Amino acid sequence: MHFTNALAILTAFASSAVMAVPSNLGNSHNGVFARGGGGGGGGDHSCKGDQWYVGWDKKCACPTGCEYDEAVGKCHYPTHPPLTCGYGELLWCARSATDYCQYDVKDERCWADGRSQIFCAAEVEITIIIIEIFPPPIPTCEGDQHYDYSAKQCVCETGKVFTNGKCGYPPLPPPICSYGEKAYCAKDKDSYCAYDAGNAYCLADGHNTVFCCAPPKIKEVCAQKWDY
Repeated sequence: MHFTNALAILTAFASSAVMAVPSNLGNSHNGVFARGGGGGGGGDHSCKGDQWYVGWDKKCACPTGCEYDEAVGKCHYPTHPPLTCGYGELLWCARSATDYCQYDVKDERCWADGRSQIFCAAEVEITIIIIEIFPPPIPTCEGDQHYDYSAKQCVCETGKVFTNGKCGYPPLPPPICSYGEKAYCAKDKDSYCAYDAGNAYCLADGHNTVFCCAPPKIKEVCAQKWDY
C-alpha cells in the first residue's frame, strides 16, 4: 500500500475510534443513587480476574472504559477493530517506531487505550512505514502523558484527563439534591464522603457512585443500596 493511503486509513480510523469518557447517567433524589460506572470492594462476591463486585449495580465490573476479556483473564481496553488490508499486506499494531507487532487481540499494543495505532503494511516495508508514522524525534510530554501522533499533541490514556501534573480519572458530576439533602460519593457501603471533586471516592474510575442523602441517613442509605 502506498504510504499516503495507509496514513489516510489510519487517520480515519483514529478519528472513529475515540472513546467517550463514561459520565454519570443521571441525578438522584431522596437517597436514590445515580450510576457512576461501578462500585467497589469484593466482599463475599466472587468476580473473575481483576474485576470487582459493584454493589450499586449488582454485577462484576472493570475500570472505566475497559471490558473483561475471558481469553486473557483480565480487564483491558477494547481491541482495535481490524482493518482490511490489501494484497500482500499485514495488519500491524504499534505504540512507537520500535514497539510494534502483528495484529493480535491478546496483545496490549492492539488495545484502544489511546496509546496504540493500527495500520496495514507489507512485512518488507514495515521498518520504513513505521518511521513515517512515528517520525523522530519523539516529543517530550509533561507528567505521564504520551504523544499522540494522530492528534499531534500530548494526551492521557483513554478515559483519563491531565490535571495537577498527572493523568487521572475525572470527577463524577455532582448530583442535584433536594432541600435538606447533601451530595455524597461512595466506593462501597463503608467508604463514602461528602462530594469533593478531588476525593478518590468521587472519581469516575469505575468503582464509585454519587447520590443525594440527608446527612443523618448516609450510613443506612449506603448499606441499603449496596446490599439490596
